[in-house]
Amino acid sequence: MDSGRHAPIGATARPLIGTASGHTVGVQRSSTTATTRVGVAILGVVLGVLLVAWGVAGCTSDDSPRVSASRALDGPTNTSSAASLDIADLRAAFDGDPVPLRFEVIEEVPTDPNSFTQGLTFTPDGRLFESTGRYGMSALRRIDPATGATIVETPVDPSWWAEGIELVEGDRPDELAMLTWREGVVAFFDPDTLTERRRASYDGEGWGLCQLDDGNLIMSNGTDELTLRDPGTFAIVGRVTVTRSGNPLPMLNELECAGGLVWANVWPTETIVAIDPGTGEVLAQLDASGIFDRRASPGADVLNGIAMVPGTTDQMWLAGKLWPSSWVVRVQPA
Repeated sequence: MDSGRHAPIGATARPLIGTASGHTVGVQRSSTTATTRVGVAILGVVLGVLLVAWGVAGCTSDDSPRVSASRALDGPTNTSSAASLDIADLRAAFDGDPVPLRFEVIEEVPTDPNSFTQGLTFTPDGRLFESTGRYGMSALRRIDPATGATIVETPVDPSWWAEGIELVEGDRPDELAMLTWREGVVAFFDPDTLTERRRASYDGEGWGLCQLDDGNLIMSNGTDELTLRDPGTFAIVGRVTVTRSGNPLPMLNELECAGGLVWANVWPTETIVAIDPGTGEVLAQLDASGIFDRRASPGADVLNGIAMVPGTTDQMWLAGKLWPSSWVVRVQPA
Protein backbone atom coordinates (compact mmCIF):
# COMPACT_ATOMS: atom_id res chain seq x y z
CA MET A 1 0.00 0.00 0.00
CA ASP A 2 1.12 3.53 -0.64
CA SER A 3 1.72 5.84 2.24
CA GLY A 4 2.48 8.67 -0.17
CA ARG A 5 -1.20 9.23 -0.75
CA HIS A 6 -1.01 11.04 2.57
CA ALA A 7 1.32 13.73 3.83
CA PRO A 8 4.40 12.27 5.57
CA ILE A 9 3.71 11.49 9.20
CA GLY A 10 5.57 13.64 11.73
CA ALA A 11 8.76 11.87 12.69
CA THR A 12 9.26 10.71 16.22
CA ALA A 13 12.07 8.36 15.43
CA ARG A 14 15.21 8.42 17.48
CA PRO A 15 18.55 8.20 15.63
CA LEU A 16 20.42 5.01 16.38
CA ILE A 17 23.89 5.92 17.60
CA GLY A 18 26.68 3.47 18.19
CA THR A 19 29.44 4.34 20.65
CA ALA A 20 32.73 2.84 21.66
CA SER A 21 34.66 3.27 24.87
CA GLY A 22 38.33 2.92 25.74
CA HIS A 23 40.43 2.82 28.87
CA THR A 24 43.85 4.38 29.41
CA VAL A 25 46.06 3.64 32.39
CA GLY A 26 49.18 5.72 33.00
CA VAL A 27 52.18 4.57 35.12
CA GLN A 28 54.51 7.25 36.53
CA ARG A 29 58.12 6.14 36.68
CA SER A 30 60.81 7.48 39.03
CA SER A 31 64.58 7.33 38.62
CA THR A 32 65.65 8.44 42.13
CA THR A 33 66.98 5.13 43.41
CA ALA A 34 67.58 1.62 42.18
CA THR A 35 65.18 0.34 44.78
CA THR A 36 62.44 2.61 43.53
CA ARG A 37 63.12 1.51 39.95
CA VAL A 38 62.79 -2.14 40.94
CA GLY A 39 59.60 -1.40 42.87
CA VAL A 40 58.09 0.44 39.95
CA ALA A 41 59.05 -2.39 37.59
CA ILE A 42 57.31 -4.91 39.82
CA LEU A 43 54.30 -2.61 40.03
CA GLY A 44 54.25 -2.34 36.23
CA VAL A 45 54.21 -6.12 35.85
CA VAL A 46 51.36 -6.43 38.33
CA LEU A 47 49.38 -3.72 36.57
CA GLY A 48 50.01 -5.35 33.19
CA VAL A 49 48.66 -8.66 34.44
CA LEU A 50 45.61 -6.90 35.87
CA LEU A 51 44.98 -5.08 32.59
CA VAL A 52 45.14 -8.30 30.60
CA ALA A 53 42.68 -9.94 32.97
CA TRP A 54 40.45 -6.90 32.78
CA GLY A 55 40.48 -7.05 28.98
CA VAL A 56 39.55 -10.72 28.95
CA ALA A 57 36.67 -10.17 31.34
CA GLY A 58 35.51 -7.11 29.38
CA CYS A 59 35.89 -3.56 30.55
CA THR A 60 32.40 -2.41 29.55
CA SER A 61 29.22 -2.92 31.47
CA ASP A 62 26.39 -5.14 30.23
CA ASP A 63 24.49 -1.98 29.29
CA SER A 64 27.13 -0.77 26.82
CA PRO A 65 26.19 -0.78 23.13
CA ARG A 66 27.06 -3.88 21.17
CA VAL A 67 28.16 -3.21 17.62
CA SER A 68 28.20 -6.03 15.08
CA ALA A 69 30.84 -6.30 12.42
CA SER A 70 29.60 -5.10 9.04
CA ARG A 71 28.97 -7.79 6.44
CA ALA A 72 28.40 -7.20 2.74
CA LEU A 73 25.63 -9.19 1.07
CA ASP A 74 27.11 -9.49 -2.38
CA GLY A 75 25.79 -12.75 -3.77
CA PRO A 76 24.69 -16.05 -2.27
CA THR A 77 24.20 -15.74 1.46
CA ASN A 78 23.15 -19.26 2.36
CA THR A 79 24.96 -19.26 5.67
CA SER A 80 23.23 -20.25 8.87
CA SER A 81 22.10 -17.47 11.16
CA ALA A 82 23.77 -17.11 14.51
CA ALA A 83 20.36 -17.40 16.14
CA SER A 84 16.90 -18.72 15.42
CA LEU A 85 13.67 -16.77 15.47
CA ASP A 86 10.95 -19.02 14.10
CA ILE A 87 7.38 -19.91 14.94
CA ALA A 88 8.37 -22.58 17.48
CA ASP A 89 10.57 -20.12 19.41
CA LEU A 90 7.92 -17.41 19.53
CA ARG A 91 5.03 -19.76 20.20
CA ALA A 92 6.91 -21.12 23.24
CA ALA A 93 7.38 -17.59 24.61
CA PHE A 94 3.90 -16.34 23.72
CA ASP A 95 1.52 -15.69 26.64
CA GLY A 96 -1.35 -13.98 24.83
CA ASP A 97 0.46 -10.69 24.29
CA PRO A 98 3.14 -10.21 21.61
CA VAL A 99 6.71 -11.06 22.61
CA PRO A 100 8.67 -7.76 22.43
CA LEU A 101 11.58 -7.82 19.99
CA ARG A 102 14.53 -5.51 19.44
CA PHE A 103 16.91 -4.99 16.54
CA GLU A 104 20.67 -4.63 16.20
CA VAL A 105 22.09 -2.99 13.09
CA ILE A 106 24.49 -5.16 11.11
CA GLU A 107 24.95 -2.90 8.12
CA GLU A 108 23.67 0.32 6.55
CA VAL A 109 23.51 0.30 2.75
CA PRO A 110 22.93 3.44 0.62
CA THR A 111 19.85 3.11 -1.59
CA ASP A 112 18.07 5.17 -4.23
CA PRO A 113 16.39 8.07 -2.36
CA ASN A 114 13.85 8.36 -5.20
CA SER A 115 12.63 4.79 -4.77
CA PHE A 116 9.07 4.60 -3.45
CA THR A 117 9.59 1.12 -2.04
CA GLN A 118 6.49 -1.08 -2.08
CA GLY A 119 7.81 -4.64 -1.97
CA LEU A 120 11.13 -6.30 -1.22
CA THR A 121 12.27 -9.92 -1.50
CA PHE A 122 15.42 -12.04 -1.68
CA THR A 123 15.81 -15.16 -3.78
CA PRO A 124 17.52 -18.14 -2.11
CA ASP A 125 20.72 -17.42 -4.07
CA GLY A 126 20.97 -13.90 -2.63
CA ARG A 127 19.46 -11.76 -5.38
CA LEU A 128 17.43 -8.82 -4.05
CA PHE A 129 14.35 -7.47 -5.86
CA GLU A 130 12.27 -4.37 -5.18
CA SER A 131 8.99 -3.01 -6.50
CA THR A 132 8.44 0.74 -6.57
CA GLY A 133 5.08 2.49 -6.62
CA ARG A 134 3.21 5.55 -7.94
CA TYR A 135 1.29 5.86 -11.19
CA GLY A 136 3.51 6.34 -14.21
CA MET A 137 6.61 5.56 -12.13
CA SER A 138 6.08 1.98 -10.92
CA ALA A 139 8.83 -0.49 -11.72
CA LEU A 140 10.34 -3.83 -10.83
CA ARG A 141 14.08 -3.80 -10.24
CA ARG A 142 16.96 -5.94 -9.10
CA ILE A 143 19.27 -4.32 -6.53
CA ASP A 144 22.87 -5.03 -5.64
CA PRO A 145 22.72 -5.92 -1.91
CA ALA A 146 26.32 -4.83 -1.40
CA THR A 147 25.93 -1.29 -2.77
CA GLY A 148 22.19 -0.63 -3.05
CA ALA A 149 22.64 0.22 -6.73
CA THR A 150 20.02 -0.80 -9.29
CA ILE A 151 21.33 -3.58 -11.53
CA VAL A 152 18.37 -3.78 -13.90
CA GLU A 153 14.92 -2.18 -13.92
CA THR A 154 11.72 -2.87 -15.83
CA PRO A 155 9.00 -0.19 -15.90
CA VAL A 156 5.50 -1.64 -15.64
CA ASP A 157 2.17 -0.56 -17.13
CA PRO A 158 1.85 3.19 -16.33
CA SER A 159 -1.77 2.63 -15.29
CA TRP A 160 -0.57 0.37 -12.46
CA TRP A 161 0.48 1.33 -8.96
CA ALA A 162 2.91 -1.48 -8.08
CA GLU A 163 2.64 -3.05 -4.64
CA GLY A 164 4.18 -6.07 -2.87
CA ILE A 165 6.31 -8.71 -4.60
CA GLU A 166 7.35 -12.28 -3.86
CA LEU A 167 9.41 -15.02 -5.50
CA VAL A 168 6.96 -17.85 -6.20
CA GLU A 169 8.45 -21.34 -6.15
CA GLY A 170 6.57 -24.50 -7.09
CA ASP A 171 5.74 -26.79 -10.00
CA ARG A 172 6.33 -24.17 -12.67
CA PRO A 173 9.60 -22.24 -13.12
CA ASP A 174 10.24 -19.63 -10.43
CA GLU A 175 8.40 -16.34 -10.93
CA LEU A 176 8.31 -12.92 -9.32
CA ALA A 177 4.71 -12.07 -8.49
CA MET A 178 3.86 -8.37 -8.23
CA LEU A 179 0.57 -6.99 -6.86
CA THR A 180 -1.11 -3.78 -7.97
CA TRP A 181 -2.91 -1.42 -5.60
CA ARG A 182 -6.40 -0.89 -7.07
CA GLU A 183 -6.04 -2.44 -10.51
CA GLY A 184 -6.90 -6.00 -9.42
CA VAL A 185 -3.95 -7.47 -11.34
CA VAL A 186 -1.09 -9.68 -10.19
CA ALA A 187 1.68 -9.93 -12.78
CA PHE A 188 4.26 -12.73 -12.86
CA PHE A 189 7.78 -11.99 -14.12
CA ASP A 190 10.85 -14.03 -15.06
CA PRO A 191 13.37 -13.36 -12.25
CA ASP A 192 16.30 -13.65 -14.66
CA THR A 193 15.08 -11.22 -17.34
CA LEU A 194 12.28 -9.31 -15.54
CA THR A 195 10.02 -9.92 -18.54
CA GLU A 196 6.35 -10.49 -17.82
CA ARG A 197 5.12 -14.06 -18.26
CA ARG A 198 1.45 -13.99 -17.26
CA ARG A 199 -1.27 -12.26 -15.25
CA ALA A 200 -4.10 -13.18 -12.90
CA SER A 201 -6.83 -11.11 -11.30
CA TYR A 202 -8.29 -10.57 -7.82
CA ASP A 203 -10.94 -8.43 -6.17
CA GLY A 204 -10.14 -5.55 -3.85
CA GLU A 205 -6.84 -3.87 -3.11
CA GLY A 206 -3.39 -5.46 -3.15
CA TRP A 207 -0.82 -4.52 -0.50
CA GLY A 208 1.65 -7.25 0.52
CA LEU A 209 2.47 -10.79 -0.62
CA CYS A 210 4.65 -13.73 0.47
CA GLN A 211 4.78 -17.52 0.08
CA LEU A 212 4.14 -19.91 2.96
CA ASP A 213 6.03 -23.14 3.56
CA ASP A 214 3.07 -25.15 2.19
CA GLY A 215 3.41 -23.36 -1.17
CA ASN A 216 0.34 -21.16 -0.88
CA LEU A 217 0.67 -17.42 -1.22
CA ILE A 218 -0.66 -15.14 1.50
CA MET A 219 -1.81 -11.62 0.69
CA SER A 220 -2.72 -8.46 2.63
CA ASN A 221 -5.20 -5.81 1.49
CA GLY A 222 -5.00 -3.20 4.25
CA THR A 223 -7.56 -4.84 6.52
CA ASP A 224 -7.12 -7.29 9.39
CA GLU A 225 -7.68 -10.22 7.00
CA LEU A 226 -5.03 -12.17 5.10
CA THR A 227 -6.08 -14.33 2.17
CA LEU A 228 -4.37 -17.59 1.21
CA ARG A 229 -4.09 -18.00 -2.55
CA ASP A 230 -3.21 -20.73 -5.00
CA PRO A 231 0.16 -19.84 -6.60
CA GLY A 232 -1.02 -20.97 -10.04
CA THR A 233 -4.50 -19.49 -10.32
CA PHE A 234 -4.32 -16.91 -7.53
CA ALA A 235 -7.74 -18.10 -6.38
CA ILE A 236 -8.54 -17.76 -2.68
CA VAL A 237 -8.08 -21.05 -0.81
CA GLY A 238 -8.36 -19.74 2.76
CA ARG A 239 -8.64 -16.71 5.02
CA VAL A 240 -7.23 -15.76 8.41
CA THR A 241 -8.09 -12.80 10.64
CA VAL A 242 -5.09 -11.24 12.39
CA THR A 243 -5.41 -10.34 16.07
CA ARG A 244 -3.05 -8.71 18.55
CA SER A 245 -3.78 -9.44 22.21
CA GLY A 246 -7.21 -10.62 21.10
CA ASN A 247 -8.06 -7.49 19.09
CA PRO A 248 -8.26 -7.27 15.28
CA LEU A 249 -5.15 -5.69 13.76
CA PRO A 250 -5.82 -3.84 10.47
CA MET A 251 -3.50 -1.95 8.10
CA LEU A 252 -1.27 -4.95 7.42
CA ASN A 253 1.04 -3.96 4.58
CA GLU A 254 4.34 -5.43 3.28
CA LEU A 255 4.68 -9.14 4.07
CA GLU A 256 7.60 -11.55 4.46
CA CYS A 257 7.28 -15.28 5.11
CA ALA A 258 10.13 -16.92 7.04
CA GLY A 259 10.52 -19.48 9.81
CA GLY A 260 6.86 -20.49 9.59
CA LEU A 261 5.84 -16.88 10.37
CA VAL A 262 4.30 -14.05 8.39
CA TRP A 263 6.10 -10.80 9.16
CA ALA A 264 4.01 -7.71 8.40
CA ASN A 265 4.65 -3.98 8.49
CA VAL A 266 1.70 -2.18 10.09
CA TRP A 267 1.02 0.93 7.99
CA PRO A 268 1.72 3.80 8.64
CA THR A 269 3.82 2.91 11.67
CA GLU A 270 7.34 1.58 12.20
CA THR A 271 5.93 -1.52 13.88
CA ILE A 272 6.58 -4.97 12.41
CA VAL A 273 4.58 -7.94 13.69
CA ALA A 274 5.22 -11.69 13.48
CA ILE A 275 1.99 -13.58 12.75
CA ASP A 276 1.10 -17.24 13.16
CA PRO A 277 -0.56 -17.92 9.76
CA GLY A 278 -2.56 -20.80 11.22
CA THR A 279 -4.28 -18.83 13.97
CA GLY A 280 -3.75 -15.20 12.94
CA GLU A 281 -2.29 -14.37 16.34
CA VAL A 282 0.48 -11.79 16.54
CA LEU A 283 3.16 -13.72 18.42
CA ALA A 284 5.78 -10.98 18.52
CA GLN A 285 6.26 -7.31 17.75
CA LEU A 286 9.27 -5.25 16.71
CA ASP A 287 9.50 -1.51 17.24
CA ALA A 288 11.75 -0.40 14.38
CA SER A 289 11.58 3.30 15.24
CA GLY A 290 15.00 4.82 15.61
CA ILE A 291 16.51 3.02 12.65
CA PHE A 292 16.15 6.17 10.52
CA ASP A 293 15.39 9.76 11.51
CA ARG A 294 13.12 11.06 8.75
CA ARG A 295 13.56 14.63 9.98
CA ALA A 296 17.07 14.52 8.51
CA SER A 297 15.75 13.63 5.03
CA PRO A 298 12.89 15.92 3.89
CA GLY A 299 10.34 14.04 1.79
CA ALA A 300 11.16 10.62 3.23
CA ASP A 301 8.05 8.62 4.03
CA VAL A 302 7.24 5.60 6.17
CA LEU A 303 9.11 2.36 6.70
CA ASN A 304 8.06 -0.21 4.10
CA GLY A 305 9.97 -3.24 2.89
CA ILE A 306 10.94 -6.42 4.73
CA ALA A 307 13.19 -9.09 3.24
CA MET A 308 14.69 -11.91 5.31
CA VAL A 309 18.36 -12.55 4.52
CA PRO A 310 18.60 -16.01 2.89
CA GLY A 311 19.69 -18.77 5.24
CA THR A 312 18.48 -16.89 8.34
CA THR A 313 15.28 -16.44 10.32
CA ASP A 314 16.43 -13.44 12.35
CA GLN A 315 18.24 -11.12 9.90
CA MET A 316 16.15 -8.67 7.89
CA TRP A 317 16.76 -6.09 5.23
CA LEU A 318 14.53 -3.11 6.12
CA ALA A 319 13.70 -0.28 3.73
CA GLY A 320 11.44 2.74 3.51
CA LYS A 321 9.75 4.91 0.92
CA LEU A 322 12.13 7.56 -0.42
CA TRP A 323 14.80 6.59 2.12
CA PRO A 324 18.46 7.23 1.24
CA SER A 325 19.56 4.08 3.07
CA SER A 326 18.37 0.61 3.95
CA TRP A 327 19.49 -1.48 6.90
CA VAL A 328 20.38 -5.09 7.55
CA VAL A 329 19.37 -5.87 11.13
CA ARG A 330 19.42 -8.80 13.51
CA VAL A 331 16.16 -9.28 15.41
CA GLN A 332 15.99 -10.91 18.83
CA PRO A 333 13.84 -10.89 21.96
CA ALA A 334 14.05 -7.63 23.87
